[in-house]
Amino acid sequence: MKPITPSEEFVRRLLEHAHDSIHIIDERGVSVFDSSRLHDGILGYAQGELIGRNNFDLLHDDDRAHTLAALQAIFQNGKAGPVEYRLLHKDGSWRVYETIGQRYLDEDGRIFAILNTRETTEQHRVREEMRQLEAQLRQSQKLEEIGRLAGGIAHDFNNLLAAILGYAERLEDRVAADGDALADVAEIRRAGQRAAQLTRQLLAFSRKQFLSPRLVQLNQEVRDTVRTLQPMIGAGIEIRLSLEDDPTVRVDPGQLQQVLMNLAINARDAMPRGGAIDISTRTAWRDAGAPGSFPPAAGRYARLTIADTGTGIPPEVLPLIFEPFYTTKPEGLGTGLGLAMAYGIVKQSEGDITVESTGGAGARFHVDLPVVE
Repeated sequence: MKPITPSEEFVRRLLEHAHDSIHIIDERGVSVFDSSRLHDGILGYAQGELIGRNNFDLLHDDDRAHTLAALQAIFQNGKAGPVEYRLLHKDGSWRVYETIGQRYLDEDGRIFAILNTRETTEQHRVREEMRQLEAQLRQSQKLEEIGRLAGGIAHDFNNLLAAILGYAERLEDRVAADGDALADVAEIRRAGQRAAQLTRQLLAFSRKQFLSPRLVQLNQEVRDTVRTLQPMIGAGIEIRLSLEDDPTVRVDPGQLQQVLMNLAINARDAMPRGGAIDISTRTAWRDAGAPGSFPPAAGRYARLTIADTGTGIPPEVLPLIFEPFYTTKPEGLGTGLGLAMAYGIVKQSEGDITVESTGGAGARFHVDLPVVE
C-alpha cells in the first residue's frame, strides 16, 4: 500500500484528537499553536485565546525555576521531561500538569518547543496524601519507640528514687536537732520529688501510668479547669470559650485537666506580649482509619481545640513537638515534657492529639476523644 503524505489539515485534526494536549511555543515562551485538548477541562481558555501570549505568566512562582530550566533543556538538548508544575487555570485555581517536550525546527529555520501536556492534579493530590500518611506513620513509630525507652527508664529510675526518698525521710528524723543538716536533707527530698514528677511525666508519655477513667461531661471539665487556669495564665491573656454540644467521654478527669493546663501554658509562653487563647469543643463523626492509625474504629468523636494568637510553630519543629525533652524554650524555662505528657495521656485514653500551625499565626492543638453515647 502506498504511504500517505499527511496534509497540514490532517496533522491538525490528528493533534485535535490526541489524548494529551499539544502546545507549541517559541523560545520566549509565546504560544504559536495549541490543540483544543488544552482547553477542554485543562486550562479553561477558549481555543486560540493563548496564542501570542507568554505562558510563563501562568506559572506558579515556586515552580518557575525548575520549569524554565526544563524548557531551556528542550531548546539546548532537543528534549526534556517529564516535568511537573502548576499553572493558573482561568477559574483562578492552581492545577498540576506534567509535560514532555521536544525541539522542533520549521522550514524557515525557526526553533520551537512541542509540549505534550496532561493534567495530573488528582494524581498529585493522592501522592501528596500518601506522602503525608507515610510521614505520620514514621513519626508515630518513632514516638512509640521513644515511649518504650522512656517507660523502661522511668520504671527503673522510680525504684531508685523510692530508695532515695525513703532514706532521706529516715535521715530527717536523725538530724532533727541540727538545723543546717535538716535543711540539706529537705533539699534532697525536694530534688527527689521533682525527679519523681519527671518520671511520672515520662510514664505518661509512654502510656504506662495508672489512670482512673470515668464518664465525664467534657464541657463541664473544661469550665472547671479554666476557672483554676486563669490565675496561672496571667492578666495579659484572654481565655475565650466556645463549647458546643455536651459530649460524654471516658477519661481520667485529673489527667484531662493536666492535658488542658499543659496546652494552655504552652500557648501562654508563645504570647509573651499577650493575646488570646480560644478553647472550643465540638463533636463529629469520623470513619475508621487505616490499621495502626486514628481513629481505630468509626464513631463520634469529641474534639477539644486549644488555639492561641502567638508566634506559631516553625515547620521544622512540628514533627518533634511531642518528643520528650524537646523544647524551644531557653535553658531552665522548660523540661520539654509538658506536650509529651499530654500526648501520652490522650493516647492512653484511646484518643489522638494533633497540632497545626502557620508561622506568625499561632498554633492549634486538637484533642480527639471517643464519645460515649
